[in-house]
Amino acid sequence: MKSPPPILILSGEVHLLRRRRLSAIKSGSLVNGWSVDGINAEAPGALDGALGGSVLFGDGHTLVVVGSPHKADLDVLKAHAAEKDPDTTLLLHVEGKVDARTKFGKWCKTQSAVWEDYAQPASFKRVDEAVDFVIGEAKLNGVTIERKLAHHLVTKNTDDLGILSFEILKIATLARLDGSTSIEVAHLAGGMAALSEAEVTPISDALARKDASALLRALQRHKETTKGDPTIRTTRFLSASVLRWMTAAHLTNLPEAEAAQELGVSPWVYKNFVAPPAQRWGAKGTRNLVKQLAASERALLNGCVSPWLVLCSRLLHACATS
Repeated sequence: MKSPPPILILSGEVHLLRRRRLSAIKSGSLVNGWSVDGINAEAPGALDGALGGSVLFGDGHTLVVVGSPHKADLDVLKAHAAEKDPDTTLLLHVEGKVDARTKFGKWCKTQSAVWEDYAQPASFKRVDEAVDFVIGEAKLNGVTIERKLAHHLVTKNTDDLGILSFEILKIATLARLDGSTSIEVAHLAGGMAALSEAEVTPISDALARKDASALLRALQRHKETTKGDPTIRTTRFLSASVLRWMTAAHLTNLPEAEAAQELGVSPWVYKNFVAPPAQRWGAKGTRNLVKQLAASERALLNGCVSPWLVLCSRLLHACATS
């Protein structure tokens, strides 16, 4: 029987695919009867402790996921990589791109046989790869989608795989509820009804970052490209996100997985789209945002001459004062 590898390397800027691969490796290790542990290489003695722990306390093989591996003692990694029958496999998890200029990066190049890198595709390939992803994601959700529909979803919205995964989950659910095994135009239109607010997304993104300059630009662009008064649609779209942020800001005592469950979102969505703005704005700031959005909507309903100006000024003021 082939001995387990002493070293595995997992890296890449495509976070969704990298994290899915990490989850698959950990699950496969457990199925094989391995123990699974995790350390941060920045912690003094963590790596030595992980390598010595399996010898002292474990009877079987151990997979140790090593965070911040570029901070580890490279000589220790090299020595372990040379092991012939190791008790421990170190999975070096790099959350992003490996810096090829560093000693660690240069050493990783020598470990190409055990290195999986989920790199961001070149800009001219991103749409095609996102379309392929949508087709595969639909299959994972028990339905099919024609390539031209997948292409429409990507080009009309985003090539971000994390967001596409979330949207395909919704659209595939609509298709299955309709008794269909394939995503049709009607399902895509239904699933994109909420997604038709894509032009509001830059506003939400800037608000999430608390970036007043970007927020002002996004608000101006949205008003210039929208017929009629966009206040109600914008406030209600933003309210859905802000209420989530506010709830998350009050769940800081819970682990991320539990907080995500409370909010009814995946841990990945929670970590990447909910927790950061919740932490940035805080409980008080998110409550203030909810108040400002409600006041802006009331201004319209009460016949204010320029409700859009009220919304813009209130959001910009919140960025400056919260």
